[in-house]
Amino acid sequence: MDNLIASSTSVASFRYGVRTGIWTNWSRGYALGATFTISDRQSQFLIAITAYFISLVAVRFWRIACLLLHRAYSTQHPKDALHYQRQVLLRNAASADDGYEMSLSLYWYRRQRTSEPASFFRLLPIIVFALACFSVFTLAGAFSSSITSAVGNRVLIDGANCSFVETTSVTRKGGYQTQKLARALNYAQQCYSSPSGSTSGALDCTLFVTKSINYTADTSAPCPFKEGICRSADSNLLLDTGYIYSNRDLGMNTLPNETIRIRHTLHCAPLTTYGHTSCRSSSTLNYTRYHYGNRAPIATDSTVVDYTLEVKDLLSQYIEGYQPSSAQFNLDSFISATTSGVTDFRASNWDASVDLLRPDADILLHFLSGDGIVALQPINDTWYQMNKTGAEVGI
Repeated sequence: MDNLIASSTSVASFRYGVRTGIWTNWSRGYALGATFTISDRQSQFLIAITAYFISLVAVRFWRIACLLLHRAYSTQHPKDALHYQRQVLLRNAASADDGYEMSLSLYWYRRQRTSEPASFFRLLPIIVFALACFSVFTLAGAFSSSITSAVGNRVLIDGANCSFVETTSVTRKGGYQTQKLARALNYAQQCYSSPSGSTSGALDCTLFVTKSINYTADTSAPCPFKEGICRSADSNLLLDTGYIYSNRDLGMNTLPNETIRIRHTLHCAPLTTYGHTSCRSSSTLNYTRYHYGNRAPIATDSTVVDYTLEVKDLLSQYIEGYQPSSAQFNLDSFISATTSGVTDFRASNWDASVDLLRPDADILLHFLSGDGIVALQPINDTWYQMNKTGAEVGI
């Protein structure tokens, strides 16, 4: 992880440590990307030295400018008193603020003793120049602290203690994946909900080099599967990130010719159940089976199931003794992973039917079922529909 860039204010920079010294931020190029990272303690000394150096440069710049002006105004011909007073001013003003103060004092002195208006215009260039020098170098000193973050707050993460998670324990691997999903969900809820970057939660939204990945949403997308299996042919959802650059968007600090471009699309379409269900009856309950492909065998059972999901039918959900307070939604998910145009059963728990099969994409199938959920009025949601209210089913 030595080549991963993060924000200097993020939790990652404190958790993993920052690589100090000279390095190149390749997302900005060879010249502009040259970066020198130092610790907070060292940055305080750098700011102090920079402020002192700016004040030193201000004095030297003023003295050199006064020398040039003094030589420019010098002449062998006799001049009036104001000319020689101005030359003395340029010779003795130690700094820009001294030159400004002395110029105004000289003008005020001349105004008290003569009504000649030309004296002001002859001193005006020095007054303006002194004021400009004083203002510019004062602002430079005030902003000297910005030298530590002049081109941003990007740092290079030190990955000396990073490694891949390799374990044969299903429990440990499952716990690790659960933690990853939980962190991703929290980050999406808190950091993607506020485009301005300010969040009300405690989560650090500066963890990554970019706060969020840009994407476009098309709510009038066509059906991504075989014609007739989608509930709508032209009102589906298509999310497209466009090209994601590994250095600019993901913070992988690699050479320009090693940059990886990734594009991720998510095409969502509610499916029709007509022609894809069957019924199964037992001695006590009736069940509805959904057929969108065979369920793949699991480790404890090598039998291939010839349906995708089985749930209790509508009437069986409200049998005698039913308690509405115990009802809840159930979410079942299946994946049919694709590798080189064919289903990869090593990463799949479901074999998609021909109507859903896509050789260029992984297919995720989500079922939302209400196991006894009661509706006060019909629900006409495109994905989850409930056409009967609680009164119509005897609740």
